[in-house]
Amino acid sequence: MHTKRLIVLSAVFAACGATRLFAATQEWQTPPVSNILQLVADGKGGCVVASSDTNERVRVTWYDRKGAVMYESPEMLGYGPLSIINSCSSKQLLYTMYYGLPMLVQVSRNGSALPVASIGGYTIGGPIAVFPASRFADAKGFFVINVDTNIPAKRAVRYSYK
Repeated sequence: MHTKRLIVLSAVFAACGATRLFAATQEWQTPPVSNILQLVADGKGGCVVASSDTNERVRVTWYDRKGAVMYESPEMLGYGPLSIINSCSSKQLLYTMYYGLPMLVQVSRNGSALPVASIGGYTIGGPIAVFPASRFADAKGFFVINVDTNIPAKRAVRYSYK
C-alpha cells in the first residue's frame, strides 16, 4: 500500500513538472499605442508593428528579438486599403508608405530605408484587401496584442514556447 502511494505521488509530481515545460513565458512587450493595425513576426523573435495614434497618424516600427527598436518610420497621415506591412524577415522589411500616393519602402537589418521608386506612377506591395494580413508566430514563440481596458491602449507582447 505504501509503495502504491509513492508511485501515485511520483506520477502527480511528474505531471505537475511537465505542465510547466509547455507553458508560455513572456519575453518582452512594446510600449502602448492607441491602435495596432498590423503585426508581422520576422521569424527570429522580432516583429514589425503598424500602429496609429488617436489622430490616425500611422507609424511602422521594427523590433528585434529583445524588443529593441531597429527601425521606426516617419509618421504617415492615414493609410489606404492596402496592407501596410507587406513582408518581413530577419534581414529586411517591406512596407507601403502613404504620402498621397502609396510607395513601397525596403528597410535593411541595419535600419536604412530605401524607397522603391516608380517613374510615372506609384508602387504598391500587395493587392487591395479589406483586412491587412498579420503573422503572429515563428519557430520559437508567438505574439499577442494585449488590450488594456483601463486606458485606451494596445501593445504587442512576445511569448516564447518555453
